[in-house]
Amino acid sequence: MKNCSSSLYNIRKKDSSFAGKNLLENTRIKAFIVDIRSALNEYKTRIGNTSDRHKCLQRIYAIVTHHCGDHSKCKWSDVCRFREIKEANPTWLDEKVQEENAKDAIQFSGRYVDLSDYGIVVCLSDN
Repeated sequence: MKNCSSSLYNIRKKDSSFAGKNLLENTRIKAFIVDIRSALNEYKTRIGNTSDRHKCLQRIYAIVTHHCGDHSKCKWSDVCRFREIKEANPTWLDEKVQEENAKDAIQFSGRYVDLSDYGIVVCLSDN
C-alpha cells in the first residue's frame, strides 16, 4: 500500500495539474488507499476463490472512476452508495441518484475528484 500511495503523491508532485482541491489532495489519496485496502482485506479471507479474486480486482479497477463520479464500473451496492441508491430506486435518473448520493457524502461534501480522462488513465497506470 505504501508504494501505491507514494505513486499517487509522485503523480501529483510531477504534474501540478493533479494538485489542488478536487484533485489528488491528501484526503482523497488516503480514501483511494482505504478503498484498495478494503478490497484486498475482503479477498484475503477468500484467497483461491476465482470469483472473489475477480470481484476484488473489479473493485480496485473502479476506485479512481468512482471517486471521479463515474459509477459505471461500480457493481456492488455494499461498497458504492450511488449503486445502492440506484438499485433501491431503479426508475430514478442518474442525476436524481447523484443528488441523493451527495447528501450522504460527508467526507468530501459531495465533491468528486475532477480528473480528465487522461488524468484517470495516469492514476490507473503503473507509475
